[in-house]
Amino acid sequence: MTKTINGMYQRDSNAAFDNAKKDASFQPQEFMYMYSKDGRDYFKNTNFRNYVNFKFVDGVKHNGQKIADNAEDLFTKMLGGN
Repeated sequence: MTKTINGMYQRDSNAAFDNAKKDASFQPQEFMYMYSKDGRDYFKNTNFRNYVNFKFVDGVKHNGQKIADNAEDLFTKMLGGN
């Protein structure tokens, strides 16, 4: 993750889209991922140029260290899965 101007940065765009798709109103074919900042992913509408944003949690942390990508991943690891 590389920080850019005013705390904006790029994260994995596939992860950003997967997170945004949790909101039923999001139409991914109409948007492009632009950047992330302050725990939110920002997307720009390709036709109308308006922005939308969605809150995300950047992994599950323990003592400040990332131990899983999300709760489901953590549960799988706890059960001994990959």
